[in-house]
Amino acid sequence: MATLNFRQDGVEYEYEARHPDLRTKTVQRFTYGQEPKVIAEPELTDGRTVEVHGYAEHWTKDEVVVVWSDDDIQHCSAWVPSGKVRRPAEDEWHGKSVSR
Repeated sequence: MATLNFRQDGVEYEYEARHPDLRTKTVQRFTYGQEPKVIAEPELTDGRTVEVHGYAEHWTKDEVVVVWSDDDIQHCSAWVPSGKVRRPAEDEWHGKSVSR
């Protein structure tokens, strides 16, 4: 697994870009340009989680690919367990557009 870093609100975070075994799962993709806004909690390398505001891009019944931009407008992406991803109220979401 690759270890990736991102900066959010001036704090540096590190997470492992884990990829679930997809051989027995159906992966679906939201329509390009219509990906829903989400708030997710990817797991960091130290076992903690951090809340990120991004978009859901792909999903299986167990995981969601969440993409977001960090303070440096770096494109970040992580598979997050579906129980750690939720759709926010419009006034709750504070994400940035994601460069593609």
